[in-house]
Amino acid sequence: MTLKTQMTTDLGAVFYNGDEHATEITYTPAAGSPSTILAIVNRGEGDEYKGADAYGVRCTMRLKASDVAQPARSDEVTIGTERWIVIGAEMGEDGLEWIVQANRVTS
Repeated sequence: MTLKTQMTTDLGAVFYNGDEHATEITYTPAAGSPSTILAIVNRGEGDEYKGADAYGVRCTMRLKASDVAQPARSDEVTIGTERWIVIGAEMGEDGLEWIVQANRVTS
């Protein structure tokens, strides 16, 4: 087994396990249908930006690349009752995860 194969297995079994580190979210592309997936969510603290568009606390999410083809600005994420708007995303170095930045919609 290669290291990349082992990492892929570990991602699913440990990190993206809802009983361990992951949180269930609904990911909706700006031009697409919603899907429910597991993500690793790290919420920020305090208000990062709160202007005319009423965004609030920033959040960083890690999503499996196999679950989301290409995250983009203006995609929406729902975590429980909170709505988040994607402001940026980049592929992780291993090519297995997206690192997504989002702002919470506060109005």
